[in-house]
Amino acid sequence: MLSNKLLINNNLSKLPKYKQREFLLNCITKNYDKFNLIDFKEDTSSTINNLLCKICNSSDFYIDKHEEICNNCGFSKPIESKTKSYEKYEFIKPGSNIVKIIKDGKTISVDLNRINLWLQDSDPFYKEINLIKETVNIIFDSKGLLLPENILNYIISLYINFNSLLNKLNNSEKPSFNKKAIIALCIYYGCDINSINVSLQQLSILFNIPISIIYSNNNIMKQIFKNTEYLKYFNLSSDFECNIDLSFKNKLLFNKIKLHLKDNFNLNDPIDNKYYAAIIYYITNNINKVRKYTLHELSNYCKISEPSISVSSKNIDRFYKLNPKLFRDLI
Repeated sequence: MLSNKLLINNNLSKLPKYKQREFLLNCITKNYDKFNLIDFKEDTSSTINNLLCKICNSSDFYIDKHEEICNNCGFSKPIESKTKSYEKYEFIKPGSNIVKIIKDGKTISVDLNRINLWLQDSDPFYKEINLIKETVNIIFDSKGLLLPENILNYIISLYINFNSLLNKLNNSEKPSFNKKAIIALCIYYGCDINSINVSLQQLSILFNIPISIIYSNNNIMKQIFKNTEYLKYFNLSSDFECNIDLSFKNKLLFNKIKLHLKDNFNLNDPIDNKYYAAIIYYITNNINKVRKYTLHELSNYCKISEPSISVSSKNIDRFYKLNPKLFRDLI
């Protein structure tokens, strides 16, 4: 009979509360001759009693929001939940230590200073926040400084807000991003807001990602926080000119291509680093090949990821294949 009990308990654990009642009663009704009911009752009687209506002993319940209501007599009881569920985070104002979350259908306030008391594996940000704490501790240890709680709270607030704002967007509006780069930017800005200088190079090493990835994700941070009080703090600029020495001929080619693209791609002035690097890659690998620049070199010079430069360069190549007259003007 032990195997049967284990089987039943295993099946019960996989079912939601409102399904467990039906499963147990059907199990007893249909299979009473196969089980040692006295032995089984010792393990499940309390469970069965909890599944029955306390007024009329009916097992016919329906779910209404956060309650189970008896169809027979109307008795209601709250749905029990043994695990924490963090469904929604309220936007955290700059400098605030308090965040409101929806937990088991109720709004509660949480103090970030006491984060270890509520942060559990069931929290969707558990791993990321632990990663933030570990990384920031390494940074402050390398500076010989103690990590103040208010700086850690700023960083955590930024990360939670990023995800909260992201979840408010429609799926079609959600941008693709690198999670490590976003966490790195949250650390960078959280420290910068509090007058602590953190090196992007150090963050790049700690997260094992190219610094160009961090720069390219900065625009996504600005996009997500564009209507918030945090945007004014995001002063990291990725719109700087690449430090590349071009020959006279390549400068002429660069300016011609830039004019073509601005007229046809609706590019802003100054031109975005992504296309700045892509033009140079296109020129030196397709037209004037005396000094070729690799994607890796341009990524380091212009702080743009290699895939972004590659895609943009292919767009330029496609553009000139569709416009052979403009291409002849280049050569």
